Amino acid sequence: MEFAAFAEESARASGAASLPGTLRIAAPSCIGDAVLPMMLHRFQRSNPELTCDLIVDDGILDPVNEGVDIAVRLGEAPSINCEDIDIGLMSRVLVATNGYIAAHGAPRTPGELRKHPFLRVSGSFQENTIVLQHAGKAVEARINPVWTVGNWRPLHSLMLEGEGIGIFPAPMVQEALSSGRARRILPEYEISALRVRLLSPRRNPMPEKVTRATAFLKDELRVLCV
Repeated sequence: MEFAAFAEESARASGAASLPGTLRIAAPSCIGDAVLPMMLHRFQRSNPELTCDLIVDDGILDPVNEGVDIAVRLGEAPSINCEDIDIGLMSRVLVATNGYIAAHGAPRTPGELRKHPFLRVSGSFQENTIVLQHAGKAVEARINPVWTVGNWRPLHSLMLEGEGIGIFPAPMVQEALSSGRARRILPEYEISALRVRLLSPRRNPMPEKVTRATAFLKDELRVLCV
């Protein structure tokens, strides 16, 4: 039995009624593009009366002002008037395509990163340095940003076109790594992970669709965390 059919059967067996209405969810593109649609598909299949409105936006949306039921947020930015659920830490990886490596070589040490074009999302690595971890010690490395982009999606496309080296949340580049199109750079070094949170505007009572969707997404997203 397919998972979606199994989920529907489980919901009926447990006596949980299908949820009506619309669920509005916001997420950054590194999650909203790569993994969240299939998660919501499974949830909607077990709640066929529910419609999903997915907002993919790399800005820091205010769930209260934007009328969002659940916002997936990466990082530590504070929330106001929201229930804030900590899911865990999502790994980040330093990657480049095999085509780029064939043409330009791969850095063998953190110090060599400055010789390569670097791709970064806006607001990150503003001092043109990154911090890597190796054997329990922090190693600071200079980078040479040639692209700064305000959205993960075009940054990911640039990396796949062989335009340089970048740091991405692991789920966003998993397909490229698994297919062999890209590979990790300096794999013996670690990069600090991103905190994953679920934010929902405080309401009393909390709508059942939000309560059940939050519980579902907690379990689904934790699989992606370290």
